[in-house]
Formats: sequence, C-alpha cells, structure tokens
Amino acid sequence: MADLGRYHKAAWAMRRAVRIDRSGVRYLDAPKGIHARLDELAKTYRHRGARHGRADDWFMAAALYYLADEHEHAREALEHVGHEHARESTSNLDELIAEHHS
Repeated sequence: MADLGRYHKAAWAMRRAVRIDRSGVRYLDAPKGIHARLDELAKTYRHRGARHGRADDWFMAAALYYLADEHEHAREALEHVGHEHARESTSNLDELIAEHHS
C-alpha cells in the first residue's frame, strides 16, 4: 500500500497487524534483497513524520526499520510517536525492538 502512495492505509494495516499478533511479527524474516526497499520506505515515512508530525508516520518508519533489522533506527523512530499517541501496537513494537537490545 505504501508503494502505491496509500501511506495512511498502510500505517493502519501495520498497526493492526502488530496489535493483533505481536509474536507473528517477530518471526517475519524479510529476505535480504528487500531490506533496501524497506529502508527506502522507512525513510519516506520518517520524512513524512518530520514534516507533518504524524505519529502513524513515525510508527511506520519504526516498523519498517524493525523488519529491515535496523533496530537502532527503529528505536529512534518509535521515540517520536509520543506518549499521547501510544497504543497497544506502539507498546508491542517497543517490546519487539527491546528484545533485540537485551
């Protein structure tokens, strides 16, 4: 969806997936060849978040960085979501990222 410019819809779907089945996201293994595209999309969302201040854009950047095994970038992006926009999906993603720092 994000590839088609449907950023809001993609963010909604990602939040839903992380909220419903956090453990399933943990076991997603993106092929190495797709990491560059995930990184590119994460940067797009990061720029959108910086420009518009939308928590969902920062969340998507964090989720995409997580899937690309860039956990430090994922942590940095997730910090921009803010407590006032934290949801179950945000907490779940935070826990997934934290598992890679322990």
